[in-house]
Amino acid sequence: MHSKACWGVWGLMLVLASTSCGGRSEGDTQKPGSAGAPNGGASNVAGAGSAGGPSRACPVDSPSQGDACNHEGRGYCSYAIGECSYVNFECIMGRWVAAPQTDGAANDCNSFYPPNAPNDGDSCKCLGKLDCLYTDCAERGQIHAICDNTTWHVEESACAKQPCGSHGLYCEPGSVCVVHAGRAPQFECALNPCTSTPTSCDCAAKLCGGGEECVIDSGAVACFCPTC
Repeated sequence: MHSKACWGVWGLMLVLASTSCGGRSEGDTQKPGSAGAPNGGASNVAGAGSAGGPSRACPVDSPSQGDACNHEGRGYCSYAIGECSYVNFECIMGRWVAAPQTDGAANDCNSFYPPNAPNDGDSCKCLGKLDCLYTDCAERGQIHAICDNTTWHVEESACAKQPCGSHGLYCEPGSVCVVHAGRAPQFECALNPCTSTPTSCDCAAKLCGGGEECVIDSGAVACFCPTC
């Protein structure tokens, strides 16, 4: 009986020794690929390889200046803001930056000078807003043509001479009365350098001499010298 008791003690010690050296039962083994397995598949980490990484496609909706971006495509992303106008955005250092707009009227009033003056109702789609005055006394007379970016609105009237001063001087259509102010004002007619109406000093100041300042007075170009 003593020998059986000793063997039972030694058997128990062998079992404990095998357990303390890392042995485990067959029921603890995990199959490859299962959750938590040492050699299992990669876990599904949110965002890994999903949307949120750099994209070469432009956003469907137009971004706003300064919005965050992850666009790595070349060139601009363009968005229509009207029938004839676009805004372009570029992704720079993680932010959307609007490019300067260069659209607008590709022509000015000089592009439609007689004999190319428009007729009332002609299309001027995407030409911008133009307000033009032409003199075509040999054919159509005085032509006032306004483009509203869609349609030309044209009025025509007969050519007529305009009085200039009080001494019987009349200026032909297409000319403008120029008054050189002073103790003895001088009047003259000069070809109107302005292609739009009304006449303004932005384009008519060149009719004044050196040192003279320009003022528009009742359609006439008045030139005066503030230091004379």
